[in-house]
Amino acid sequence: MARKTAAGWKIADPSQPLRGIAGALALSLLAACGEDDAHEADLVLGTYTYPYPAALSSSCSAGEKPGETGRIDDYLTAARLAFNLRTPANYHAEFRHPLIVVFAPGGHDRGESEALVHLTRAATEAGFLIAYVDDHPLSLTAFDDFAALPRLIARRWCVDEDRIYLTGHSNGGLVTNAVAFMESTRDVPAAIAPSAGGIGADDFAAQTCPAPISVMVMHGARDTLFPGYGKAAAVWWAACNRCDGQPSAPREDGCIALHRLRRGYRNPLLRGRHVAHRVARAQRVHNPVLR
Repeated sequence: MARKTAAGWKIADPSQPLRGIAGALALSLLAACGEDDAHEADLVLGTYTYPYPAALSSSCSAGEKPGETGRIDDYLTAARLAFNLRTPANYHAEFRHPLIVVFAPGGHDRGESEALVHLTRAATEAGFLIAYVDDHPLSLTAFDDFAALPRLIARRWCVDEDRIYLTGHSNGGLVTNAVAFMESTRDVPAAIAPSAGGIGADDFAAQTCPAPISVMVMHGARDTLFPGYGKAAAVWWAACNRCDGQPSAPREDGCIALHRLRRGYRNPLLRGRHVAHRVARAQRVHNPVLR
């Protein structure tokens, strides 16, 4: 039986089975791994300490935010969105943290998504909070519910609401794009990094441009389910950001950058055969988008 928290959320029943677990490649591999692989999973899924600055220039009041520290599992919003949150192991409740929200692929849950992207260690070591959200049936109302999650988290944890970053794979990439361009939600993210999002050129053409933001589009060059969708996303965002239209030569990490005329906004496009397995590497390296 779920119980209500002080924030009005519910804690999901941990005895309920994870949805779609049989189909998740990442968890299937983890389930079959040996001791060394289990140790590696602990390394990439654990939370780590962050060297906080001596002076907190942007802070929450003492006692204002009662959020827990470390690995916080099984929160359920009033809109029935289930999520897990990870904080630095030495989380400081008076320091405003940037927040990454990771939306799950279609049919998969927050735990499977965390195992797929391997962002927990990199995020917490860099002083980020990171939330993993279950997949949810898509609708305009659902996009609004997804977009509301960062501000719900900010009620309980000390979050810098000017540094909210969205990412996700497949359905999660679609959600990432949609939240960033929908008129009712476009003010939420400071930057986005969609992977293999299922939004094509015609869908993008029907949208109006939001204010320029930094974007990193990741999509497999041999994707047969959404062929060409990555390029369509990169072209649309580049046009919205008023990029100069001249792509760079491919970089060492596989990205092609489309630079904005004014400094500070970039639209890298990451291409590859198996982009789902490159998401973690692409986002663990120095990333000019999610700063």
